[in-house]
Amino acid sequence: YNHDRLIMVPIDQIDRYEDNPRRRRNKEEWIAFKESVRSIGIKQPIKITQKPGNIRYQIIEGGNSRHAALEELFAETGDEKFSVIPTLFQAWDDEAFKSVNVLLAHIIENEMRSEVLFWDKAQAYCHAADLMGISAESARNISDTLKQRGASVSHNNIALFFYANNKLKNLGQLCYDLSGPKVIDLRKTYNDLFKLIEAK
Repeated sequence: YNHDRLIMVPIDQIDRYEDNPRRRRNKEEWIAFKESVRSIGIKQPIKITQKPGNIRYQIIEGGNSRHAALEELFAETGDEKFSVIPTLFQAWDDEAFKSVNVLLAHIIENEMRSEVLFWDKAQAYCHAADLMGISAESARNISDTLKQRGASVSHNNIALFFYANNKLKNLGQLCYDLSGPKVIDLRKTYNDLFKLIEAK
């Protein structure tokens, strides 16, 4: 295929991005999104590629939700119009499709389209920093490096993301209720308790 050529591809020939930053959806928003897809279809093509020697396609820059909505609608209705999705094919590129580049592309796409849960963002940005080998640097340096790659995130948010990832992951499912202000409160409580323990 030519680069960025628009093609219709069966949804069962496409693999969603397994490290998609969006791990959890708002139920009401998902229902509304599916109804929109049901009534008007997919207007914004997803971007796909194909690894050398692989017969299946891989989503490379957002589009997981659009693909999932079609998959559910096809399973529910059996209507063939939900069995294919408009795509822009991009030829495989070893540099462009490195793990960190694909992850950052999905982070940016998700940030542009709709709100992502704080915990999902924290996991995604920490994973990106690990892949880039910068997770041990200061929050400001991490933020600056990510901005150079197109992912605009403040150093204050990076600090909160790393704190949540390092200190709060044992909260399990409660992590999905975290927000920036909640993490700030929990960090203060943690520090106050630690000081009290040291004093005793």
